[in-house]
Amino acid sequence: MSTVFAERPQFFEGQYLGASDLQALLDYLSELQQRHQLSSHSWGIAAGIDLIYQTSPLGHLEAYLTPGVASDGYGRTLVVNQAFPLDPSLFTSQPTGLVKVWLRYDELAGQGVRQGFEVCGTSDAYARVSESFLVEVGERVTIDRRQSGVNVDQTFYPDAREALGDALPGQPIAPDGAVAAQLFPGPDDLSLWLVPVGLVHWQGGKLMALSATERKLSRLFRRYSGWVGESLSGSGGLLRLGRRFLPREAGKSVEAICQAVQPTELDMIYCENDKDTPVFREPIWLDSHTRARGDLRFYGSRAEWLDREGTDYLADGTVSALRRNGRSPLNGVDLEVLLGKRAGSAGPTRLVVGAASVKGSDPCAVDFTLTAGMVIQEDGYVGIGSTSTVLDKPLTLKAATAHNGLIGFENSSGALAFQLNLGPAGEGLNLTRSDPAKSDLLIANNGTVGINTLQPFVALTVQGSLGFKAGSAPEIYLFESGTLNPDRMILTHSPAFQDWGLQYRDSNDSFVFLGDGQPRCYIGLQDGRVGIGTVSPVAPLEVRGDIRLGSSGNYFAVGAGNSLTMVAGRVASNGTLQSGSGFSSSLTSTGQYNITFSSSFAGTPVVVVSSTSDDASGVDNQVSTSSISTSGFRVSARDVGGGGVPTPQNTSFTFIAIGPRP
Repeated sequence: MSTVFAERPQFFEGQYLGASDLQALLDYLSELQQRHQLSSHSWGIAAGIDLIYQTSPLGHLEAYLTPGVASDGYGRTLVVNQAFPLDPSLFTSQPTGLVKVWLRYDELAGQGVRQGFEVCGTSDAYARVSESFLVEVGERVTIDRRQSGVNVDQTFYPDAREALGDALPGQPIAPDGAVAAQLFPGPDDLSLWLVPVGLVHWQGGKLMALSATERKLSRLFRRYSGWVGESLSGSGGLLRLGRRFLPREAGKSVEAICQAVQPTELDMIYCENDKDTPVFREPIWLDSHTRARGDLRFYGSRAEWLDREGTDYLADGTVSALRRNGRSPLNGVDLEVLLGKRAGSAGPTRLVVGAASVKGSDPCAVDFTLTAGMVIQEDGYVGIGSTSTVLDKPLTLKAATAHNGLIGFENSSGALAFQLNLGPAGEGLNLTRSDPAKSDLLIANNGTVGINTLQPFVALTVQGSLGFKAGSAPEIYLFESGTLNPDRMILTHSPAFQDWGLQYRDSNDSFVFLGDGQPRCYIGLQDGRVGIGTVSPVAPLEVRGDIRLGSSGNYFAVGAGNSLTMVAGRVASNGTLQSGSGFSSSLTSTGQYNITFSSSFAGTPVVVVSSTSDDASGVDNQVSTSSISTSGFRVSARDVGGGGVPTPQNTSFTFIAIGPRP
């Protein structure tokens, strides 16, 4: 197996040099540069080549590419060395809406040899090759319309993103698509590789200004080159990650703006083991907002929050920190929240939890005002609601809400079962169920106790039943041999309304509610069914009669002969979802859309589609459906106006799909 990866010419005195020898040197150097471009870097825009707009003297919007450098997936360098205008004729065949702009490598032979200096051959001889670029516009949906693929180890990969991981376990994908070990195209092979630059808005035969959302979409489409490697070292002891560009500030010179982000003396310290060499306190700086999509782990270290002035624990500063301690007093592991000690006569250091109110409207400089809800002092004292005083007890609760609420108790299903408050008028310590204005058990401020009353007038005041087994109490429970029988009845009597109700728990562990001696309602504790107007429901809920809805019962529920479900929505002309849920949409080509249901129907649904048109150019569009299945369908949109042959055209539309419930 050969290990040769390149061949370079070697010169010696008296050697005859032909064009092939010099070309071999150029090929060698070119290939080394191409591999360097794709080994520690990925392809894309390296600098500049921004898509900008300006208004011409005639009032038309013009688009330009700024000077800059990029490289494609074959390691070829593309240079825009001066502002390059995008001719509107590029877009004349494009549909209305956002149009993609791409850059590709190009070259042209030049400086032909004069007559009498040619060499024998069948083609013209040229002394120079001019490297250039071309601008392409429009959709390039499939990978073969964006790149010509790569050859690696005698294998052709139409999609370069599959080449790097093909021989690895699981054949992973490399999204950067930079393949340094490929067999590069020859000098006369202009293999295609498009570099995404941005989006323009083409409408009515002219360029339009991008909206705020369209500017975001343009930036997301744009492709920048990246860095590929395992380690990155700060040669001067400092590694900084941040934005390249700084905004101008009124009243400040360029020098002042640039100097403001440079390190200062306060950023450097001397360590105990080397008091002669100053080092940066933090060798790694993240100078902008940072996102971690994976786990963020600290090994034997801590996260600290210092004062803006840079004071720390060595200078009696108040430092907050988070640390993992693997040597806890209980021979376990503690996650420690370190709250700095009080400085002199200053107040306590606290961990504060509360609600935030955003200050300002600039998302790049957002701040907030905190409304404290709970605090933990550095001595471990906790205050819930009590946040404006120094805590002097291990736990302090401050009543809140109109009924002086303190604590809520939920059952295992998450429903509020009981709550503790101080009474709606501050009557005392009150235990109640769902209604905070009522009482189940009250210890009044005067020491009396009330059951089912907020106004006890003796040491113990009970309002309601005392649980007599028989007799004339407001509630009468019928027992058998002193214990509840599985078949039991509960009689409830309301003397004020002369109304009787009967609940009966039968041998099937179900409840049947009677009224006027007739079965009215059924609740099955075993089968989970509920019947209203029937005691033999065959579904989880069965209602014999109309169902009224709304705050005043002024709406009726709609019925159907079968169990159906419905998905409806509105789709924009670019294929994005405008309204509705339960589906996703995509624009596959001009006038062609795919609708995919989030959950499939049990059978093929009935689909109705109507064109809605984003603008006046699509009012005469016609839409039709095809490939309707349980999981989705296709929509085709055509322009049928003007008397010509219908042609595909993007348009917005609405649809309704009704079919069997899964």
